[in-house]
Amino acid sequence: MSLAFRLHSLSVLTNRCLPPSSLVPARGKKTAKKQKKSRKDAQKDAMKEYRKQLEVREALEQVVLQAARRGEPMDPEMFNPARKRSYIQPSEEEREKRILLMKEWSRYTMQQHKQELQQLQGMMKTREHALKELRKLSLPLYKESLELRKDIFPFKRIGPVATPPKDNYIAPDPDSELF
Repeated sequence: MSLAFRLHSLSVLTNRCLPPSSLVPARGKKTAKKQKKSRKDAQKDAMKEYRKQLEVREALEQVVLQAARRGEPMDPEMFNPARKRSYIQPSEEEREKRILLMKEWSRYTMQQHKQELQQLQGMMKTREHALKELRKLSLPLYKESLELRKDIFPFKRIGPVATPPKDNYIAPDPDSELF
């Protein structure tokens, strides 16, 4: 089986989308109990379909990786601009869920940022207080505490500071095919 055929068959499988009707509970003369049951069934079916799509995508990734390891060329049809899929507009409910999730995430990250700033400010206040107390106790110790100690974090540089240019060196051209 050729690589192009395998990629094509896997991409056809990944193009399957969940029908929107599978996510919406059935309406009609059913009782409320049956509607809940059908909604649960629809959700289970949607999850099964989603898992299948994930498996197919993982299989596609494996095929592409194996082809790359073997050095097989990629199918040029994969890079055809006409092959691009159209954007599917999410439903109003899905958009609302995404917006709420983004807002919740931004609140969480802002809270984390504020906590980190408070911790830093607390550490700086504690340091300043300790330095003031040390200055009251002993001025030589205070001055020594402000000095930079290079033996705590040793730093070594090895190598020339400036490298002389090579004679007859031709810089690579980024527009060439070899680069």
